[in-house]
Amino acid sequence: LLRGYYKVAILQKLPLAEKDCREAEQIVPKALAWAGQTQRLSGSEIFSREHAAIWDSWVRAFQNCWEKATKPCVNRNIPEQWHRVLTLGRQAALLELDPELYDPWAVPQCPCSRITAVQAWRGTITYSYSKSASGGGQKVELHQEANVTSQLARTSPTYPSFIGSVSGAAQIDRSWYLHGNLVSTTAGGPIVPYDPAANMGSRMNLVLYQNTCTYWFGVSVHVNASTCGSSGCSSVTALAGVVNSAYDRVHPISDYNLTLSGSGYMAAHADPYPHPREDVYFPMDSTLEWIASEGNLGNAWVTWSFTPMDVPPGP
Repeated sequence: LLRGYYKVAILQKLPLAEKDCREAEQIVPKALAWAGQTQRLSGSEIFSREHAAIWDSWVRAFQNCWEKATKPCVNRNIPEQWHRVLTLGRQAALLELDPELYDPWAVPQCPCSRITAVQAWRGTITYSYSKSASGGGQKVELHQEANVTSQLARTSPTYPSFIGSVSGAAQIDRSWYLHGNLVSTTAGGPIVPYDPAANMGSRMNLVLYQNTCTYWFGVSVHVNASTCGSSGCSSVTALAGVVNSAYDRVHPISDYNLTLSGSGYMAAHADPYPHPREDVYFPMDSTLEWIASEGNLGNAWVTWSFTPMDVPPGP
């Protein structure tokens, strides 16, 4: 019965485990469990050939997964990748393989030199933010959202910093009640492009840090809006939100994946300076910030993607 189970449920699957790391994660533990059970029940002699076949297959599966996880290099700033290599290093010890050949710390670190040679990027950032607060005879209801793109040009031949004017659409819906009187600001449509001479308007930034294989990005979005109150309406240029990723929180990059992307909630703040380790969103609404106070401004949902407009030679 035990040998029949081995032939049907284990032996036929071992070749797949040797070629596919995801399959190996399922097949190898079952095979090892069977080997341990049969050794306890029958000793090591009766199923010695089966045990040897499982062991040899485990070694080949491990070698295949090590090759895929470590070649040509590893980026230790990507937690999933580095954890995988460390786990394989512990497996090598269990298999009693040469520790010098399977030392995680000896695997070359990806230098990020290829990605920092990119001369221009195409960036896309979207965000959505809603918040209401009341107090002191006032109430503010604010909604901001944007879907913007930019072609970012390198600002220096020696330093991988990029900037570009932004195109796309943004929306503002703001209602401010002061002792029952309403002042509303609304905008929806094309945004105000960046004017380098005046250093005003919507722009996107991207900076790559080669020494740590990380990156920083940000965007500020301006839009033509209409503000209406009891005395009538007027046209204004309104800031529809600012996104800043953390300066020293890891957004990993690699020479072997040239797309920089992600998504998540960013905490909204009033003051940009105390938050270098946090991805932040700034609604840039002083009344809302005064009523709700710092630390109670909610979150914005943000997505971002940067792809190179020129691809340097490489893997």
